[in-house]
Amino acid sequence: SGREPRPHARLSFIPAWHRSGQVKTCYAARDDASKTHMTTVNFYHDLPVLESFAEAIEPARQAQVPGDWWVVIADVIGSTKAIEGGGYKKVNTVGVACIAAVVNVDRGVEVPFVFGGDGATFAVPDSLRERVIPALREAQRLSRENFGLLLRVGLVRVSSLLDNGLWVRLAKIRLSPNVTQPTFSGRGWEVAERMVKDPQAEGVLRVREDEGPCEGSFEGFECRWQGVPS
Repeated sequence: SGREPRPHARLSFIPAWHRSGQVKTCYAARDDASKTHMTTVNFYHDLPVLESFAEAIEPARQAQVPGDWWVVIADVIGSTKAIEGGGYKKVNTVGVACIAAVVNVDRGVEVPFVFGGDGATFAVPDSLRERVIPALREAQRLSRENFGLLLRVGLVRVSSLLDNGLWVRLAKIRLSPNVTQPTFSGRGWEVAERMVKDPQAEGVLRVREDEGPCEGSFEGFECRWQGVPS
């Protein structure tokens, strides 16, 4: 696949239940996309932990997400209008809830994600896909019944993005002795998001609440608010 001259990076939001545990401090570059199918479900867990954001934006230190993984996009439909109407707490709460639903599918698997305010972007191994989908349907149900918001969800296979010369890379940064977070880089993430938001786009596995079981856990979910004077 081709090289992208100006990779960007996104920082992720760390929910309360994700701020503990040991981090593994080994270093092993994973830059060859042709070897991605040899990577295990522990791809993200086994990544080297970098010490600064400056290191994380260096292309040589970014790891290619395995081709048999999936980019998962979840976002609230009409979030701008909802926020303009004073519903920003509801929108943010739904975004955090979908993170809880995915993370709780298998607490033994470290899943990288970025919180976007009105949703989240994840990378998940194919082995979790069949369990992640019902969990996200449960997040859709919660969003609709409790907050009157519709949550759009879609999955794009990483290999399809790589086949089009798009990077889907990430790195892991240490924030404290027991806290790490991912950064995402490469245009593949943005293209996947556009595909999911385009109802006519092909190559998207779309998740709809009424097309299967809604089974998920929001254990550890919390969304605290504190007013800030304007």
